[in-house]
Amino acid sequence: MPRNMLMALAVSACLALVISLVPAVTRTDQGGDIAAYRPYTPMVLSEQNLVDLFTILPTHYNIKHVKWENRSLYVDIAVTPTERLEEHMLYRDVYSLLYRSFQLTRNVEHLFFRLLEKERDRSAKLLIAIEADRPRGVFHFPPPEQMDNPQQVIHGLARIRIEPGYDERFIR
Repeated sequence: MPRNMLMALAVSACLALVISLVPAVTRTDQGGDIAAYRPYTPMVLSEQNLVDLFTILPTHYNIKHVKWENRSLYVDIAVTPTERLEEHMLYRDVYSLLYRSFQLTRNVEHLFFRLLEKERDRSAKLLIAIEADRPRGVFHFPPPEQMDNPQQVIHGLARIRIEPGYDERFIR
């Protein structure tokens, strides 16, 4: 046992000596600092990567239709007449759309959102329409997970059109 301990100690000392002789590698381009993470670069939205934006977009209500045209993003959510709706969940979904459209992309200038009630005969009744333009200058939206009152931000940033029948559909 003492022989094994002595051998392990000798090997460790030799290994430490060899490692101390290896020259240090320094980076001169950034002063030796290496970034721990890569900053997020906003994407340029197009028809080809539209699906990519919506795969990272968790919503409570199902997105029925999305269209990208002339630097504008159109998003429809469709619900059934019997589906129970919660207003705070709807505003969370809209805020999430705003965040992803304006904070995570470079070229979305307008966001148009509609909540539609789909009838059995395939017709749709508009309940609410929300239209928002990209804020000018430098702006920052907190991530949806950190937003306590998305309804207040949306009312300050967007134009909202509420149709008759909207209030009766929601649990408050």
